[in-house]
Amino acid sequence: MPRAVEKVRVSNPDNLERVLLNPELFVRAIPNASVLKSREMLLVRVPFRLFLFSTRDDYRVTFYAERDGYAYEFNGRKSRLVFKLKPEGDELQVEMTYEGRLKRLVGLEFRRFAEELAVNLEGLIDELSAEVARKVEGGVFEVNFDDPADFKRKLYGFLLEGTEDLLVSEEALQQVAGHLVGESGVYYISGTSLDGRKRFQLVLQDGKPTSVKFVENGRSRVARLSLNPNELERIIRDVSGDFVVNIWRKVGRV
Repeated sequence: MPRAVEKVRVSNPDNLERVLLNPELFVRAIPNASVLKSREMLLVRVPFRLFLFSTRDDYRVTFYAERDGYAYEFNGRKSRLVFKLKPEGDELQVEMTYEGRLKRLVGLEFRRFAEELAVNLEGLIDELSAEVARKVEGGVFEVNFDDPADFKRKLYGFLLEGTEDLLVSEEALQQVAGHLVGESGVYYISGTSLDGRKRFQLVLQDGKPTSVKFVENGRSRVARLSLNPNELERIIRDVSGDFVVNIWRKVGRV
């Protein structure tokens, strides 16, 4: 049975309690998770990417307190995930276990999954602690794609919105951005061309592009609305071809 243990730095114990006692907040930290239903019960979809293919399951979430911490059980049709969360001073110990038919394959990716969960939890606690302002001057939400720390700090709380692995054809960025025109909120969109030679990352705020990164044959181009708006428009116009795209919507305060 795959098992992984990670440590999370805790900046504020009170806000740690807020995260651990609120299942919908905790789910925000799970890599690539999407909430399917949250009224009568919390139903969550969690995918695992395994080399050339992926597997996913839909889980009913159960939360309970233990003597020295908390636990979340995710019970699905094909598998079971358990998260045991134990506060230890200024750290949180996170223990994950997985049971299912593909446990050997999932086990190969489980360490990376646990590490990403730990990073997301740390960021979520920091956000609640400091009410991190995610808007630059002028009210524009931007991401510096050249700075991995900025990317993680601002985008860790995204949940998958819509269809996974959506195939879009020519004029990919314009097509995707056009689909979200008029949609309020902040969206993060990533895409990879079918031949693997092109990749893009795009941030939209209220339907308008604010940050973009485009990589083609190893050459990277980055632009932000506040720094180089003309280059941002050029990059979006230049991206074309067939892409597999994922769309993520920012949940919570931005």
